[in-house]
This record gives sequence, C-alpha cells and structure tokens, in this order.
Amino acid sequence: MYALNENAADPRSALMRILVPAWEYSRPRVSAHVHFAIGAVLVAVTILVLFLGYWWGALLLLAAALHFWLGYYDRTVARSAPPRAKACAVSNQ
Repeated sequence: MYALNENAADPRSALMRILVPAWEYSRPRVSAHVHFAIGAVLVAVTILVLFLGYWWGALLLLAAALHFWLGYYDRTVARSAPPRAKACAVSNQ
C-alpha cells in the first residue's frame, strides 16, 4: 500500500475507518485471528451468562457477530493482497 499524502484521499470507506484502525488495516492476517478469538470468547461468555439465567447475555452475541464479521473481512483482505517480498540477508564481504 502506498503512503498517502495530503492530496490523496483515503480509499477506505468512513465505516471501515471507524471500525478498522490503521495498525489493524496493515496486518490483516493477525487481526483476523484476533477477531476470531475474541468472537469465540464472547460466544463462550454468552453461553455461561445464559446458563446462569441472565437473558441480557444474548446481546453479547451481537458483539461476537461483529467480531466474526471483522475477522472474515480481514481474512478476505489478506487473501486478496499480493504476496510479501521475502527479506534477503546481505552479507558484507
């Protein structure tokens, strides 16, 4: 991705700029794994809270769904990105 200057517009939509911070946008594979893990934890907490009888815990499923969607989005971005160049070790001879 090219660096933006003051004359170039950010290609991301306003919603994506709010939901996906810059550090996460630059590392989509890592952030996808983090979002999937957070979504799984939220589903487990939802099951625990519902088991205890608190029905408001079902609202946590909305947050889990958001994290699963963001993880899917990051994974899609990571798959569509071109492969990274491998770093070469340069020896001083």
